[in-house]
Amino acid sequence: MRVENLDPSTMEVVERMFQALFDDLSSEKSQEQAGWRSCNEFGISPVTQTGLLRAEISEKNLRDEVRLNFRDYRIRRQLRKTFEVQVAQLEYLLEIQRDNITVRKAQKVLGQISAVVQQSSESWANLIALGWWKMLETSGMPALINDVLSEGFSPENWTVKAVRSCPQLALGVAQRWGKVSQFNDAIAFLEKTEIYIADPIALPPLPSQEDVNKVEKILKWTEVEEKLTECSVKALAFSWFAFLVLEHANLLPYSTEYSVRLFDNIWSDLQKLLEKNQQDILRELESLLGTLTEKGIAWAPDILRFPEVIS
Repeated sequence: MRVENLDPSTMEVVERMFQALFDDLSSEKSQEQAGWRSCNEFGISPVTQTGLLRAEISEKNLRDEVRLNFRDYRIRRQLRKTFEVQVAQLEYLLEIQRDNITVRKAQKVLGQISAVVQQSSESWANLIALGWWKMLETSGMPALINDVLSEGFSPENWTVKAVRSCPQLALGVAQRWGKVSQFNDAIAFLEKTEIYIADPIALPPLPSQEDVNKVEKILKWTEVEEKLTECSVKALAFSWFAFLVLEHANLLPYSTEYSVRLFDNIWSDLQKLLEKNQQDILRELESLLGTLTEKGIAWAPDILRFPEVIS
């Protein structure tokens, strides 16, 4: 029995098997439990049952219940030729279920992060160093091309040197709000906490201090630092630190629905920690960016921003 050669009655059986999976997965049954029904519920004759099992299109459990063999990718690929819409819906539901589990785990990690921050005010300095590093690094460090060239960088070389300077720039911000001597101290701090990460955090090769000084000059970093407010610094730091940790813990969801749900959780924790609501936090950052833009630092909004999903 081949999928493309199924007779109409067998195709109806397969469609009912798909529907059973849709119903169970939508009600948040686990993959192990989803889709199982008796042969009578599916209206399967003994001959059809034997054919489906032999072709591995269906599978049977110890209670003599059957279901579609949906976790076998080879079978899903065969079914896609005839049941394209159903397979697409099934894979969407499987992704949603994976994301649901992922976000539940991520919520526990967010709780650990909040607990660490609340335990000691000095925790903020380490969190700022790591969070701002992630924010700066992912921005690509945009700057005016004339300023870049005037300091002896090529556009390509600028990107490399600027990104490698991010730990030092982030460290400088962190040192304004707490005690942290070296960037590696912040990494060591994270490793000593109970916050779960699967992959260790590794830094790129550091540039020379001369290059860091040039990067700071091009970005007018001293002027940026002078205008920073505690609320904006901590809000950006917490958001990007959470993103960094969840990324290294493999706990970022794929679907938009669960990404939004996760970042709603991040905002909820952030508002409690800063004792300010989201609108006030965003308004303060917007005011800061306006001030920097007026001072000719036009690239500030491309660097000082929340992770995209949060906004």
